[in-house]
Amino acid sequence: MTAATGWADIGCMIRYSAFAGMMTGNSLFATVNLSVWNWQAALFYFSVLAFYSIGVGAYHVIDLALGTRSTATAIAPVIFLLFLLCDGTDLLISYHHTWAQVRYERILHPLISIG
Repeated sequence: MTAATGWADIGCMIRYSAFAGMMTGNSLFATVNLSVWNWQAALFYFSVLAFYSIGVGAYHVIDLALGTRSTATAIAPVIFLLFLLCDGTDLLISYHHTWAQVRYERILHPLISIG
């Protein structure tokens, strides 16, 4: 399990310049960019942190609502669709690569990271 988390973090760091599993690195990057007045990068990392927190909160609410039923199997299709949405937008953006779309990608991917 730890190896899979590390693999996901490396892949996301290379591809999106953000960590997937542990938010410590994203917190560090947010504060470092904030300290050097790089507002755009700081906002990106703070948005990753915010949407990760929203995802954790949503999972907890759903877990409480389902009671004894399995939360993982109830949420798995939603997570799968979020992964498809992320990969689909990444494919479209890389195919039609313009500077404006790269900015759009940096906004869209943290939103999708709720999953």
